Amino acid sequence: MNKNVRKLTDGAMVVAIVGVCLLIDRQLAGVLSSLFSFLMPLPMVFYATKYGMKDSVVVLVAMVLLAVVLGTPMLIFLVASASITGFIYGGCVKKRLETRKTILITMAVSIVSMLLSTFVLASILGYNFMEEVNMMEETMTMVMEQTNMVAPMMDLHQMMLSVFFVSTILIGVLEGYIVHIISRLMLKRLRIYVEPIEPIGTYLPPKWSGYVGIAGFFLYMYVIRYPQEVASVQIALQAISFACMLYLAMYGMVALLIFLTSRNPKHRGLNTILAIFMLFTLLPFISILGYLYITTDVHRQLLERGNYAKRD
Repeated sequence: MNKNVRKLTDGAMVVAIVGVCLLIDRQLAGVLSSLFSFLMPLPMVFYATKYGMKDSVVVLVAMVLLAVVLGTPMLIFLVASASITGFIYGGCVKKRLETRKTILITMAVSIVSMLLSTFVLASILGYNFMEEVNMMEETMTMVMEQTNMVAPMMDLHQMMLSVFFVSTILIGVLEGYIVHIISRLMLKRLRIYVEPIEPIGTYLPPKWSGYVGIAGFFLYMYVIRYPQEVASVQIALQAISFACMLYLAMYGMVALLIFLTSRNPKHRGLNTILAIFMLFTLLPFISILGYLYITTDVHRQLLERGNYAKRD
């Protein structure tokens, strides 16, 4: 088949798939888009990976126009953001970018789309996220009164607002990672080349990121102990510092998993469960471990002791 004809056929096919999904979602009152939004980037991932970003622009525009005809304003934004995510992910795979960079770019796009949909578009469409924050605050206050818990040192409203903001970012990170995993499985089944995944234990981030992370860690402790008078400043500082702490905690988890696997290589599932449990119960300790993992010789010593990279 002529290459241009095949390109047009594949483009029409992926647009038709999106159109059918939009019609089904319309009949189901939005259930499909609510439960399976992470699958919406896949058609665009396929086309952008196969033909590149330049030839995929027309298909991207066609998908958005189709959503304008068949969908609601919220669904239009959902299709547009999902298509852009698939467009960028497929373009990265087509250019054979490193898997680590592809994942980070996809997560960044998902975070931006999640923040826009939660705080900007939702407000335009009449959704008031402050009501959600107030409801969370009332629930927390009621629980504290019933259990005789000590009130936190910072303003409870500001804390709930920060939790809401950070949870939105974490959802964006998770959605971006899920898109990567599912897209990778799909492309492998279609026998399209994807860059191999390197074990995360073999990768060591730059030391300056560890110093920035530990600065954010102490900043988080400070803003919790001494809340700022301006609410927007408090929220911004808490969100940034908490993100730094989570960054350190991620590499602390890596260090902990390498150590547990070197000690007990036959029970990796149990090691993972134990590491996750420690993450939720000992977050400050895991964050400090991540700082040591990034800035000291802990990374090399763990790899030499456990031979982790060779096993993976």
